[in-house]
Amino acid sequence: MVKSMDTIVNLCKARGYIYPGSEIYGGLSNTWDYGPLGVELKNNVKALWRKKFIQESKYNVGLDAAILMNPLVWVASGHVGGFSDPLIDCKECKTRHRADKLIEEWAHEHGKDMIMFTGVSLPEKKLLKKVEKAVFERVGQENFFSVDLAVTDGDTVRQFNREYRGIDAETDVLSFPYFDKLQFPVKKEDFTDEAFDGKYVALGSIMISRERVAKQAEEYGHSFERELGFLTCHGLLHLLGFDHMTPEEEKEMFGLTDDIMNGVGLKR
Repeated sequence: MVKSMDTIVNLCKARGYIYPGSEIYGGLSNTWDYGPLGVELKNNVKALWRKKFIQESKYNVGLDAAILMNPLVWVASGHVGGFSDPLIDCKECKTRHRADKLIEEWAHEHGKDMIMFTGVSLPEKKLLKKVEKAVFERVGQENFFSVDLAVTDGDTVRQFNREYRGIDAETDVLSFPYFDKLQFPVKKEDFTDEAFDGKYVALGSIMISRERVAKQAEEYGHSFERELGFLTCHGLLHLLGFDHMTPEEEKEMFGLTDDIMNGVGLKR
């Protein structure tokens, strides 16, 4: 039996799960307080989340930071420069949506790009989205893929290199493709249901060392942006099945990379 949101809210209020925020003092719109049962439910959910993503993970640790922080923290996190998480209310279906998710869905439906970034600034994100678009256009492939790209510290990249490749050494970029070399062009119908991450086919993950980007940019005499774009392009081509194990493969892959870099204005 379908229940309306009002029915669910009223039930939660009656059972002591939630109450309107500051209700006995006149209330405050769009805020809620947890009741006795609500507190227990919330703590159970938090405990399950902590167990899954902290206690059972080799790569995550807990951190309970102070609410009041040095202003530089908010600058580093992107909140000062341009962070926003706007919500949109649909007047027809009476639901609320995150604007960025609606934009992502629209972009993919209209042939735009789909890549999840971690550890990059807004200008870097814009640059790397250009690189991603150019990669798929250059190989003649419709982009219905999702990619996870993380720009992180060198120690983390080295740890993944050791654990997943058996090489205990620093490196600039790691790629973790979910498929062998694809025969372009491929279609959504070529993939099984297990390959999909929502509406998109999960192509793989890329991890880049920020320290190595800076070091190699200085060594090669070009900009940080050029090196970051190059490594992103290199990682994406690996996810698409390109490699450089033989002279022929190396010539093809690095030839593609040079063409793509020149096409987006990231020349040496």
